[in-house]
Amino acid sequence: MRGYVFVDAENNFQRSLDYLEKITGVSDSAKKLSESKIQNNRGYPFKIDGKRIAFKPNLQLFWDCGLLDSMSNPLSKVGASIARAIYVCSCTGDDDASHEIAVELRSYWFEPVVVRELKNLKTQRLNELTKHRILEKPKGCDIAIATRMVADAAADLYDCCLLFTSDADFLPAVEAVRRMGKVVIVLGFRESLPKRSPYLHVPDIFFDLGDHYRRLWDSFARTLD
Repeated sequence: MRGYVFVDAENNFQRSLDYLEKITGVSDSAKKLSESKIQNNRGYPFKIDGKRIAFKPNLQLFWDCGLLDSMSNPLSKVGASIARAIYVCSCTGDDDASHEIAVELRSYWFEPVVVRELKNLKTQRLNELTKHRILEKPKGCDIAIATRMVADAAADLYDCCLLFTSDADFLPAVEAVRRMGKVVIVLGFRESLPKRSPYLHVPDIFFDLGDHYRRLWDSFARTLD
């Protein structure tokens, strides 16, 4: 089976940081993990800058290459392999800045989609996040992911897709893709979802990243003993 990966970068990045800080009580726990020597067998990508775990705020990237290890990744549950990984993030800089982000992401085997955003709008969003813990994303990111998911499914470019998000706005796209006969696996944080979230029954599989990162931190903590 051909598998596609779609990454809602800012949602995945911020939820990952928030969760790790909550369970560890360490404000820079994501950065500490990226500096660890935890190994993996064969992930996607295999390594980023020679390491299993990447922490790159400028790319809105917190990524554990070991999550998509060929022996244990969620795609293995349905017998699929990764054909393409689409990574949708934002940038407040000029053309040169967005180009550099795209080039760096491509070097990690992601297909980059970089949405441009005015700096003052990003400042407003970050203020909302800091003051009210409300995570808003740049206009254009969600629609870029949703349209690509549906269009590529309609073109029969994949049989199964992984969607990295905890954002309920993607539910219509998930439902549309499943109606086309595709398998959809959502990877998000269960504790970020409401009690009766459709994500717990609409996708074929909901994979709780919280469980994964808790085990990852435990592995890291054992290396410090």
